[in-house]
Amino acid sequence: MLDEITIDVGHAELAAAHLDAICTVYDEVFSRPPFFWRDDESVLHRERLD
Repeated sequence: MLDEITIDVGHAELAAAHLDAICTVYDEVFSRPPFFWRDDESVLHRERLD
């Protein structure tokens, strides 16, 4: 268990550098119940972020 959690607010360039990791986490978390997952959701999410 972590004793401390740190959250940093980033910027577009930082997000772009981690796009694949962000999309992987999004897919893993939101593709399972109780969330609704469309067949094209992963592609749409990546397009919105890009």
